[in-house]
Amino acid sequence: MIPERIDSFRDARNLLTYVFEKKLPGAPKPTPMQYDICDIMQRAAWRVVFGYAHPQPIDSDRIIIEALRGEGKSVIAQIIACWAFYWNPNVKVLSLSASEGFAKKFSTTVLSYIRTLEPLKWLAPGEGCRDSVLIFDVSECEISPHPSMQALGIGGQLTGCHADLLFVDDVETDENSRTDAERQKGLERINELAVVRKPLSATIVPCTPHSEESMYNVLASERGYKRFIWPAQYPDPEWMENNGKELAPMLAAHIAERPELLGPSMRDNVPTDPTRFPMSVLRDQELQMGRSAYAMQMLLNTTLSDAEKYPLKLADAIVCDFGTEFAPLGIRWSNAPEDKFTEVKSIGIGKDHLYRGRIVGTEMGKFEGSIMSIDPAGMGGDAMGVCVTRYMGGMIFCSFIGGIYGGFGEKNLIKICEIAKKHGVRKIIPEPNFGDGMFTSLLTAAVREHYPGCGVEDAPRSTAQKE
Repeated sequence: MIPERIDSFRDARNLLTYVFEKKLPGAPKPTPMQYDICDIMQRAAWRVVFGYAHPQPIDSDRIIIEALRGEGKSVIAQIIACWAFYWNPNVKVLSLSASEGFAKKFSTTVLSYIRTLEPLKWLAPGEGCRDSVLIFDVSECEISPHPSMQALGIGGQLTGCHADLLFVDDVETDENSRTDAERQKGLERINELAVVRKPLSATIVPCTPHSEESMYNVLASERGYKRFIWPAQYPDPEWMENNGKELAPMLAAHIAERPELLGPSMRDNVPTDPTRFPMSVLRDQELQMGRSAYAMQMLLNTTLSDAEKYPLKLADAIVCDFGTEFAPLGIRWSNAPEDKFTEVKSIGIGKDHLYRGRIVGTEMGKFEGSIMSIDPAGMGGDAMGVCVTRYMGGMIFCSFIGGIYGGFGEKNLIKICEIAKKHGVRKIIPEPNFGDGMFTSLLTAAVREHYPGCGVEDAPRSTAQKE
């Protein structure tokens, strides 16, 4: 029997608050951004649950909730699923995730809320109900060949599935968005949801983009999905020109009230969710993720400029004179016009240039060690990259950088040993991605003969953007 329900839970934001208080004791309440995301989701699902339009309806039954990483989109979607069951046990929910593992997390969390939260316990699967990790029924639902909830990975079998409320939960990942073929495969799976959807259904896509050619861009521009975007910081004019029509209404209202929020540089603008992501946290996120990943997954900018695609900057380096054993301790970075280094032609993007550093004081320090890094190349047109760096006091000094053509024959291996010996290198670190360790083996043998005492050690295998 359906008990008397809590009228305040008709607004899903009140259920969101309740879940946070009961399941996350000691944690802060949901932030205004999380409430806003919850409100957009419930407005999209309202007709499915109650049979009539929300007082502030969304003019699409397919919406994209695009928000910064870590904002809790999936958690909010899980709570919306519980809210839908609470008010209409006959709703059929389907969640599609990036993998079966993520699908299990989604459905398990929904079932956990139902089993453990007092107002939802009456929904727990009873006798005769389907009750498994990926498929279950809620109590008080009418007998149906279709379960109350079914969770699938993006590669799962959709044939025979039918749903009123569909969640396509962060199906785009770094792994499945690297090539156009992989992205098209993901889009085809989402297109198949058209067969799964019942009349008067709703599809909600909580997501964060992982590619400049993100499938979410295609869904928004070509497939009729309405997108709402919540970036980590208030946008700049360039972002607004590309995405302004899709900025979440709450953030758009903030900018209308306070135009100064629309600053000239998005990275310097005020955080949109300062409770969860104050500026100090965002700066640390950028350091950990890298500039281009931060721009895409936190600022939600998939139209990256050249400067964001190639985050290494000449201006980040310091040009200065130092010896083979000692260097000034008082080196300071500068980008003053008078310090621009013009002795070599600049090859930076746009206005990116090298600059000389400022030397403060006369004290010198001794280098703590020296390392050679190598990016191997074969017999083609590429050169083998060789770089010698020394380190002292938290700073890295590059004393040699160059290219060696002709592959890794004996002549070039000897040349590497000579460069290492000249610069007092004690460890050589080749990149292991080339030849699956073959180059390292050849170099180790050459070093033993021509520069004994120097070590050779593979660098960690690179799996992300090297910059």
